Amino acid sequence: MRLQFLGACGTVTGSKYLIEINQLKVLIDCGIYQGAEVTENSRKLNTDFLDEINPTELNRLQAVFITHAHADHIALLPLLFNRGFTGKVFLTELTMKLGELILTDTLKIMKEEEEIKNPKSSTKKSAFHALYKDRDVKTALQHMTPVPFNQRQALGSTHFTFVPAGHLPGAASVFIENEKRILFSGDLGSSNLKLVKPPCDVKDIDILVCESTYGNRLHPENKTIVHELRNLEQRFKDGIRTIFIPTFALGRAQEILFHLFNNISDHIEIYYDSPMSIKAFEIISNANCELNYLYPLPWEELKSKVKFVREPWEREKMAKSPSSKIIVTTSGMIEGGPIINYLKTYQNDPYTLFFLPGHIAKGSYGEKLILEESEKFIQSLAFSAHADQSELLQWIEANIKDESIIFLTHGNHDSRVELKSKLKDLGRKLEVFLPEKFSTYDL
Repeated sequence: MRLQFLGACGTVTGSKYLIEINQLKVLIDCGIYQGAEVTENSRKLNTDFLDEINPTELNRLQAVFITHAHADHIALLPLLFNRGFTGKVFLTELTMKLGELILTDTLKIMKEEEEIKNPKSSTKKSAFHALYKDRDVKTALQHMTPVPFNQRQALGSTHFTFVPAGHLPGAASVFIENEKRILFSGDLGSSNLKLVKPPCDVKDIDILVCESTYGNRLHPENKTIVHELRNLEQRFKDGIRTIFIPTFALGRAQEILFHLFNNISDHIEIYYDSPMSIKAFEIISNANCELNYLYPLPWEELKSKVKFVREPWEREKMAKSPSSKIIVTTSGMIEGGPIINYLKTYQNDPYTLFFLPGHIAKGSYGEKLILEESEKFIQSLAFSAHADQSELLQWIEANIKDESIIFLTHGNHDSRVELKSKLKDLGRKLEVFLPEKFSTYDL
């Protein structure tokens, strides 16, 4: 058996892992690099994995397993089809539905970048081009096969199972059985989440590839979320009229709406301004909670309290409203989305505040604003969809056995190093590796 790491090694985006068992060759995730991890030569960063999967090898690739619908795990999937992949894509039903939103939006962003970077008068061969086209997104969607949670599936002599991972509706860990019991964690959810249930265990894993995003951090207590939202409400009493909450469109936005619904006074208007988030809201709110490991939430009550902004005139009406208001929008790190236009109007307004929930990547525009205007741009670490160090250790220990082999990925250097140290402290005969990009292990 051979395992190769094509991304998310010392970084928190770009997840891609290639596994070969006898004659079976599959890819786990096909994610794009984002934020500070994208250099000026982003095209090379997001296509160099194809040098490892050359055209001959791409023809031997039977399938892709997608753990969840975030861009750093799914957004390069159409690129595979652009380069000649013809196999199946296995994922959960919710990941398929939410993934369509992400793929469509990613291509839209690339097209916008193409227009900005390529003046019409330019004839340079070095002009920027999107990594794939509309037909590639369509092809990727046509090749998707939804698989229910916890149903063992056969792929030749190998079996695989999608195990609930928390983190995001539809998110799964991928459990592969052949000569060994192998588990790819995907992104693991925190037990603090109100939307998705905590990750499930598999037990007795021989080889574990595990994320380490929060490998060196602990989340604040649950009460911190309520405390911080009440602090936001106090800001209105202190004279603030508008609070923007830029956040991630899938999962985080819906989670925050739930917390606002439960903790913000009725006289404060709540707006939801993100076309993709609204579509995700409809998909998630209509999903079967039991089959998708979701908590039942009062979606209809929530809809009656939240004002959905779908049209330009609704945005104008919102701006003219004299009421205190909270506007939930995208994107989470202020790298795109409606928040960019709002900044042009509200950044210098003394009666406006920006509240950034969760992780902000180093080098992102969101981090720059927090550092430069800390009174106006406030970060909260109380909101996170990732398991923290304690939860990671608990989940890992529940799934491994003595002499398991563990690969720590999807985390920066410090997170991986500290989590490795904590695993060594368990006193078990574990082999723990911090793989580098393109490294290969014969197991």
